[in-house]
Amino acid sequence: MAAIVLLDGDALPFGGGRSWLAHVLVYPWFDAAFRLATSSDWLVGRVVRNAWGPGAPKLSRATLQQFERPFRVAGTAGSVRALVARGLPGVSPDGLKKITVPRAVVWGADDNVDSVASGRATAAALGVPLELVPGAGHLSMLAQPVGVALRVLRASSHSTFG
Repeated sequence: MAAIVLLDGDALPFGGGRSWLAHVLVYPWFDAAFRLATSSDWLVGRVVRNAWGPGAPKLSRATLQQFERPFRVAGTAGSVRALVARGLPGVSPDGLKKITVPRAVVWGADDNVDSVASGRATAAALGVPLELVPGAGHLSMLAQPVGVALRVLRASSHSTFG
């Protein structure tokens, strides 16, 4: 059976139209700043804890390295530069309304990266209730894994998912 769960993300396109900025982000300055920012345990830790939500734990060096590692893959800096210029691809609200496979929207109640209002709008476009996870931010699957799993299971019992 095919199904989708949007977890802490609305699937809508975001940004773009800033191709001029990609030309400002030139080598070697952008690449050097990118490497410094994405390998700073302090900065990465701050971003992750903010996205985690209330009660974010102290993150070990090993955990921080897991978040930093994807930014060290060859070509990542160029891809980030392209995202700044073109934006994140996504599905339009009208496109969301056309999705007919079983679907659910699960969202951290304290998400400050993608607002709860955005989650509500996406759930409405998909014709499903928004499943909020208390005590979780944007990284709800890390902050409240059991709560996320329970909401996905609850969504699967709705007629649009099961």
